[in-house]
Amino acid sequence: ASAAESSPIDRTHTHTPVAMWELYRAYVPRGAAGMDLAAFLDLCNKCGLVDDGCTWANVEQAFAEVMMADSQLLDFPRLMQALQTIADRKGVDEESMHSILARAHAAGLNGGNLEAPVVGIGPVVGIGP
Repeated sequence: ASAAESSPIDRTHTHTPVAMWELYRAYVPRGAAGMDLAAFLDLCNKCGLVDDGCTWANVEQAFAEVMMADSQLLDFPRLMQALQTIADRKGVDEESMHSILARAHAAGLNGGNLEAPVVGIGPVVGIGP
């Protein structure tokens, strides 16, 4: 199975909610080895991560810092590293970042409803002012 089809959650990032794996899979085409920059930018845009505290240049830099050297793709562990870089820049902890991403992803799947339930994720934690 490809990296996008079999979950590495049991092997890496055991604390990572299943929602993060589902988010990753939503942005990686079936059979692809990972997420490209365009998909990463789309994820960050749709999840509201770009703002005054974290610019497009910061997002592209986070991608470049963890990108696999032999390809232009992020696998799941590297995606989590890039998102942690963005969380650090925004001054939010990992759990809050996971909540923000899972809620935004669930909202996208539910017609923009930010109150949609997300299994394993607590209340929405806002970021920014």
